[in-house]
Amino acid sequence: MINRNESRSKNIQFLMDYVKNQYGSKDNQLRQNNWVSFAGLPGIFVRHLPKKDLDNVPFIADLDREMWASIFQMDLNEVYTDPDAYLEFELRKKVYAYQNFFDDNPLTDAITMWFGVGYCESLLGIPQEPAQSGHEPWVGKISIIKEKADLDKIPIPDFYNFASAKLVHIFYARIMEQVGEDFKVIFPEWDFGLFGIATHLRGMENLSIDFIDDPVFVHELMKFLLRVKKSWS
Repeated sequence: MINRNESRSKNIQFLMDYVKNQYGSKDNQLRQNNWVSFAGLPGIFVRHLPKKDLDNVPFIADLDREMWASIFQMDLNEVYTDPDAYLEFELRKKVYAYQNFFDDNPLTDAITMWFGVGYCESLLGIPQEPAQSGHEPWVGKISIIKEKADLDKIPIPDFYNFASAKLVHIFYARIMEQVGEDFKVIFPEWDFGLFGIATHLRGMENLSIDFIDDPVFVHELMKFLLRVKKSWS
């Protein structure tokens, strides 16, 4: 009898083979030809920017991860704690969308790593709410800059040894091992703006008052978050 791990491994291999076989197909090339890269962004972002002077208006249909999980009957808690489950989930999304959504989204040879809303904040000390009850991870509800002096107590995160950072490195290493040289694995981007993260660290009401009462503090908070983002990059 094939156990669950063996079944998942075979399914991952089947899905990877499908993507590789379809990647150079005429249909996929037509889809890819609608998009162009911009400002040196990696290939995973190419589909976000349509070429100029096209005869058609390219579009992409997509679902959020909670909807994908419902379609595949997969547990999001497992997806976000088991790198093999995560890889299978991402590959199934690619293949299902390619086969069922008649849009202009091409198959790509990239696996994007995404750890839910609030992951960046978790590196700064706000515990992220884990995936549960069919919902993906979400930003923690407790702000950690109660007093303005608390800003000076937050260090630049250790992006290798902090608990949530370690998990990403474990996922990255395992997924790289699984896909070999056939796919690119895109390490998580620090893709949230400074203002959004600041509202979670300080709280929306407090930050709104700070903008009026103490813009110098707000500037210092934004400069700190920029240093963190640069350090991550």
